[in-house]
Amino acid sequence: MTNNKLIFKKNINNQGIPITNCFFDDDPENILATMVEDVPENFQEPLYLQKSVVVSVPYNDDGTRIEISIWFSPNESNEKMSEVIQSYFDWRFKDLKDKNTSMSFDDNGKLVLNFN
Repeated sequence: MTNNKLIFKKNINNQGIPITNCFFDDDPENILATMVEDVPENFQEPLYLQKSVVVSVPYNDDGTRIEISIWFSPNESNEKMSEVIQSYFDWRFKDLKDKNTSMSFDDNGKLVLNFN
């Protein structure tokens, strides 16, 4: 990627929705990706970013799930954005690295992560 440090800044908007913006430390105005947890239907999508995928992630072993909607910069390479998104999941769901998981797309095109 780059030698710049990737920053994840999580905020809760006025509707109580967790929103994480991702950027390099030397250019905080250039949002590389926005990840939004459990997006409501009336959510206003980020400007200047394109929506890529919704990922359903198990939050704990009791079956609770979080849906992460991801918007990313169309100005960056797919390789860079893949690294940014993977870094986000490593940052947000630290325990997933230690779990045996699999992924598949459901009938609605949502990427579903499951514990095996």
